[in-house]
Amino acid sequence: MRVLLVGNGNREHALAWKIANSSLCTELFTYSSSPFLREIALRVSLSQSASHEELARFVHKEKISLVVCGPEKPLAEGLVDSLKSFSPNCLVVGPTKKAAQLEASKVFAKKMMMKAGIPTAFYEEVTSYESAFLKGLSLLKKNGGVVLKADGLASGKGVFVCHSEDDLRLALERLKEIFLESKPRILLEEELLGREFSYFSLVNEQFHTPLGCAVDFKRLEEGDSGPNTGGMGAYTPVPWLPKNWEGEIKGKIVDPLLLLLKEEGVSYQGILYCGLMLTASGIKVIEFNVRFGDPEAQALLVNDPRDYLELFLQSFEQKTGYTPFVASSSKTIAAVLASQDYPYCTIEAPQFQFAFKPSFFENSKNPYIFASSCEKKGSLFYPQKGRVLTAVARSDDSFAEAKVKLSACVEKVQKIWPNFRWRSDIASRVIKEEL
Repeated sequence: MRVLLVGNGNREHALAWKIANSSLCTELFTYSSSPFLREIALRVSLSQSASHEELARFVHKEKISLVVCGPEKPLAEGLVDSLKSFSPNCLVVGPTKKAAQLEASKVFAKKMMMKAGIPTAFYEEVTSYESAFLKGLSLLKKNGGVVLKADGLASGKGVFVCHSEDDLRLALERLKEIFLESKPRILLEEELLGREFSYFSLVNEQFHTPLGCAVDFKRLEEGDSGPNTGGMGAYTPVPWLPKNWEGEIKGKIVDPLLLLLKEEGVSYQGILYCGLMLTASGIKVIEFNVRFGDPEAQALLVNDPRDYLELFLQSFEQKTGYTPFVASSSKTIAAVLASQDYPYCTIEAPQFQFAFKPSFFENSKNPYIFASSCEKKGSLFYPQKGRVLTAVARSDDSFAEAKVKLSACVEKVQKIWPNFRWRSDIASRVIKEEL
């Protein structure tokens, strides 16, 4: 089948690798500026500023059977709606603009949670920085912590966990940078205490297939300190979850959400990402996203031996029901290798200083390296800004063995590109717990 993948990042590199290895894939196209994806797939001959209508016309003209959208922004802007208007029979892994509000609007998502009775944190909505500061101080005094969230897409950088007045002031300064001249819309939430993890499922209306759980490391620095980022690493599976975790997530979170969406006339097809917290009183929702996480996707896709094109096609065959979780016995750890100034990226990118050969990204065996932020000159790839690479290692035996393989992979990168930052403590706690 002819498949189109939309997106530029490390996540999309991993998705392209997974899809290209499917026996069902005859041709893979990519709408992307990533030089790595061009090595795997045929590049769509449209500019990166092309409209959704132009991309939809390409899909119709080229008789694309399946479209997979990796990032959230095109979904929130209505890409799926445009695709469906030109090619009603084309299968799309991604929700419509209305359904994508689950991620694009924190306020919309919280209201849906409350209406569906889904366990989540108490929240208040404010539309001024003054109100956010005063209410934030009140919650700090009451609970010792408060979470501020920007309503809207912020590339994983719009959430701030505050434990002091200084934290609160800094969060508000960062929020001003996100909203710029627009009127702020901010959520203040009670801080949920426990262990955080993510759950992914493939959804078609009220049918869903679990894709697994992962733990994402959002903070920039080791020991979970520093600012929130788009993600610095992840591991899968999550062995410390209670025995009833699957039933609890299905019965209290996913099923009620999908039922409410149906009642509201909202059609949902694609990946559902549940950001969750295992608290003393059970599993609670932190947020919903409408796509794979990055770097969780890289870990999940490497760890899961299933054919994802086959999974996608199977999910479109029925609109109700549930496929029980298929657990993998292997353990996988992913670590992001980012430019030194990430997440603010204030330093000018190095030009052609460090070079990777194409063979570095062949990904024919474990460990693997997925990439996005590089410039290609001739046959070589040069690291640029942001989250440049994701190193991923899998072990059939233990997280400890996976970490050894991962560290060796990182050292290999360091010999070529010494100027990156990464968190060497990814999965350290779960490694101690498995001993």
